[in-house]
Amino acid sequence: MWIYHVERHALNTHDIAKTMNSELLYLTNTSVAAEFEWATYACYVYPRIIQQMISCYQSSHQYVYAYNMSLWCSGYAQTIPLTSLRRSNKHKYKQYNSCFSTLLQTIYRDAVSGWLMLASFFYMVKQYDKALHILVYSLSKFTPEKLYSFMEMSDIHNRLLKLKSFQKKKIVRIWKIMLVDYMKFYQNSWLIPHELQMEVKYTNFSISSIVYAYFLQFLCHHHRNEFRQCQDCLHTLKLVIAEHYCIEGQITFKSAAYNILVIALQLSGDHEAARQAFIHSVDIFPNENTSIKRLELMSS
Repeated sequence: MWIYHVERHALNTHDIAKTMNSELLYLTNTSVAAEFEWATYACYVYPRIIQQMISCYQSSHQYVYAYNMSLWCSGYAQTIPLTSLRRSNKHKYKQYNSCFSTLLQTIYRDAVSGWLMLASFFYMVKQYDKALHILVYSLSKFTPEKLYSFMEMSDIHNRLLKLKSFQKKKIVRIWKIMLVDYMKFYQNSWLIPHELQMEVKYTNFSISSIVYAYFLQFLCHHHRNEFRQCQDCLHTLKLVIAEHYCIEGQITFKSAAYNILVIALQLSGDHEAARQAFIHSVDIFPNENTSIKRLELMSS
């Protein structure tokens, strides 16, 4: 494995490398909603974490509490309905504020995923200008030194993490600065774009943050009828996927990236290119691939 190429004396780098490639951490993060009652969290767990953060005098523990709170808030926000024809404007305003305030707690886990979830929120309530502003900020974070799951760390990462300023930091604090975490949408999420609802109909859905960022940017411009900007986003998305830039090493993330490209190409009217992207997706991950259903709908 690539992890053995890290120098032995770089203990901090080695620990971070193991964490980035931890299957246990990946399964823990992606199965948060499986056995958890979000209503219980809102009433009991959330206030308790806040109390622990306030009463905790060790900054390292505070970072851990903040990380966990951010993780749970991301899941809880996805259960808050943002649209309802039978509810009053007062109720909708309350739901809007509840979801927005909860999402503000998700920006402490890593460099971008919390911001992207906030951009997704603004997209769902059709505030495309706000979503685009956040997306521009988020995309500026995808620099070569960033860390992401199941990656092969380069000499740049090893040298950077050996700096004294990083050696003194706890892993959770380093994640906030350098980690580009993937996006996690839970089953029947209210924050995933309508164009991706099929992905969360029966299960959870994970996707690389950079792929989602460019796709959401494409969707915003698409709904604003900005053709040139759509083409720019689509072009960059193709390059990101082709070069596997900041995309997690597992095949499910690569397949999901091509699924996203299929949808974007369909919306842009390029059905032949969408078919080619579909073939790539199925070749990478043929099992339970929603692109098969999308191709059937496109052919019908």
